[in-house]
Amino acid sequence: MADRDLSVFPARLLALATLLTLMVVLWMGANSIYIHYFLTHTIARDQQLAEMADAILYMDSVNVQAGRGISITGDEEFDRRYLDATEAELDAEMAALPDKDLQAAAHAMDDAADRLVELDKRYRALIEEGKASEAAEILSGREYRKFTQAHLDGRQKVAEKIRQASHENLLNLENNIYAALAAVTSVVIIICIAWYFALGSIRRWRVELEKAHRAAETANAAKSDFLANMSHEIRTPMNGVLGMAGLLLDTELRTEQRGWVEIIKKSGENLLEVINDILDFSKIEAGMLALEPVEFDLVTLIMEITDLLLLRSQEQTIELLVELSPDLPRRVVGDPVRVRQLIMNLAGNAIKFTSKGYVLIRVGWKPEAEGKLRLFFEVEDTGIGIPADKIDYIFNKFSQAEESTTRKFGGTGLGLSICRRLTEMMQGSIGVRSTLGKGSVFHFDILVDAGRQVEAESHKIPPCDLRGLKMLLVDYSEPNWKIVWNYANAWGMRCDMAKDAAQAMIMLEEKARIGEPYDFTMIDYRTEGTGGMQLSEWIRSSSLPLDATMFIITAHNYIVTSSRLEEWGFSGFFVKPFYPDQLKAAFQLLWDARQRHRKLPLVTRHMISNMLHDKSGFGLPQVDMFFGARALVVEDMKVNVMLITRILQKHGCEVFHAENGQVAVEKLREERYDIVFMDCQMPVMDGFEATLRIRGEEAAQERHTVIVALTADAMTGDREKCLNVGMDDYLNKPLRQEQITDILHKWLRHKARMVPDDPETRVTGA
Repeated sequence: MADRDLSVFPARLLALATLLTLMVVLWMGANSIYIHYFLTHTIARDQQLAEMADAILYMDSVNVQAGRGISITGDEEFDRRYLDATEAELDAEMAALPDKDLQAAAHAMDDAADRLVELDKRYRALIEEGKASEAAEILSGREYRKFTQAHLDGRQKVAEKIRQASHENLLNLENNIYAALAAVTSVVIIICIAWYFALGSIRRWRVELEKAHRAAETANAAKSDFLANMSHEIRTPMNGVLGMAGLLLDTELRTEQRGWVEIIKKSGENLLEVINDILDFSKIEAGMLALEPVEFDLVTLIMEITDLLLLRSQEQTIELLVELSPDLPRRVVGDPVRVRQLIMNLAGNAIKFTSKGYVLIRVGWKPEAEGKLRLFFEVEDTGIGIPADKIDYIFNKFSQAEESTTRKFGGTGLGLSICRRLTEMMQGSIGVRSTLGKGSVFHFDILVDAGRQVEAESHKIPPCDLRGLKMLLVDYSEPNWKIVWNYANAWGMRCDMAKDAAQAMIMLEEKARIGEPYDFTMIDYRTEGTGGMQLSEWIRSSSLPLDATMFIITAHNYIVTSSRLEEWGFSGFFVKPFYPDQLKAAFQLLWDARQRHRKLPLVTRHMISNMLHDKSGFGLPQVDMFFGARALVVEDMKVNVMLITRILQKHGCEVFHAENGQVAVEKLREERYDIVFMDCQMPVMDGFEATLRIRGEEAAQERHTVIVALTADAMTGDREKCLNVGMDDYLNKPLRQEQITDILHKWLRHKARMVPDDPETRVTGA
């Protein structure tokens, strides 16, 4: 017999025991009703027999007395009718008796009584006739004695039969009760046995389930350790490859060499993207991917995403656009890392599959109950589209719309599956609408909490009222028309559209002739017809009072100096995508300067961003901004030491090295450092134990050194583990120069230095 799987709940056995119990309960109920009926019937039968005995004896007595001429009521005729009726009823009852012997005994007694009555009548008749001797012979005769004895024997036999019938009834009742009790006892024993086996199976099932649970936990722990080790072993060499490639690009290289290094860096980034997808999918499958909700700026997050994607879109010569709901809440509470991952994945795919046209990221929202918001995201593209028969399963793992052997675009087929799981974790959904050859719209929604909405104010942006101002947008991109028109309409501006330079010239002339010239003219660099630069030249040389503040916009990577743009008459320059708060601030700044007849340098997105954050609009941090800061790098991998050291030295830091945690503890006892970059996995003493010892010694000295964790692990809880032992921040390998710069700026802000910006700086990506 095959072994039963004890890890499966014994539902059948439990159901059988329950069914047997239910059947027994029903049977006992029916049996109780039967016993009650039998008992009632037996009692009624005994009562009937007793009444019948009394009636027989009474009839016998009455008959005898009647035969002797004695009246019971004084009316012999009434007595006779009453006796006849009673005798008829008694005969009917006796005929219904199942005991034939009792019936025969009763009839024999009745016959004897009748004969005695007849003899008594003859006796009385002879007495009345005066024949006393003959009458005495009747009473003393053999016949009279015979019937008298027969009558007495019949009465005794009837009484005995009645007692015997009553006894048999009681005996039957007793036997039935004993039989019922025996049956109930047997069934109860069977039920107890059934429940014993059922409960025993349940106990064994629970034991096996606990064993299986412990085995699953052990397996998950092993899987977690494997993923952590795998992550560490892969990311550590990737850190060296990408980091060194980045440093190499900062050196003097020939054009051919720079191309080779850029290929190495790009290939490494692609490999890292594949590795991240695999690790994320593995974490999701193992149930180890957890959300980390924090409050973050949604608009800033989208700006950071588009900054990362901008170069890729420019390489594809397509437009990257963003449309935000005018009243979109800036601060929300959610997991910004996973939101970034969702948008990056969908927008990255859109750029990859789009060779002309645009990619548009659209964000909306609606309020929900209890301070929650539902955010709606759409990523629209004009790419190759998805076949209708592939749409249903592109969100499945390892599935792609393009699965031919001659693949053009590559990828693991995990990105959309990860997106689906992430949206489900954030109580949302994801879907797609697509037309083959025309493009796709991927959309998803997530649930977040509302953050603390702080009104963004800057003393450097004049609070000008833009209502009623007129603007002409000259752009071949219809999606950009809608975006700018929505923003302008929300600010109360009047916005007209022109798709090429010829149409723009006609509209500018018409407005100038009626005395309502445009206040702003936004011109796309690639305006069809004469081009954006030629259109600006026509505007400046026109004899009509066009008098519009010109703003140039572009989605592509053109290297033009700010001085050259100013020579062409442009007051502002923005690279798409632009954002409503920045665009509005640029209009306010330019309009205020125009009203005050002030000359401003070329207004760029970078300048506006700094002014909105109350920074200098005309300065940039210099490269060696942290000159003199002492940094200790605790790392056992020489390649990583070289990489981090070089990056820190580029920022003016004085760098020291410790090969493990024990050396780091000793160095911190002897000297002070402004910041420590601590690797988590090292021989002799790891970063966690080293940090605990450092914090313990610092507590007695009342000082605190900034410690930043460096780890190649990417598992759930790694960040919390680092922070719990006393580390101040966390960096995940492979490291990028921007990450270290941000860490230095965050923790060593007091040592940062600023220098004026070069007015001839390139405006590309400004």
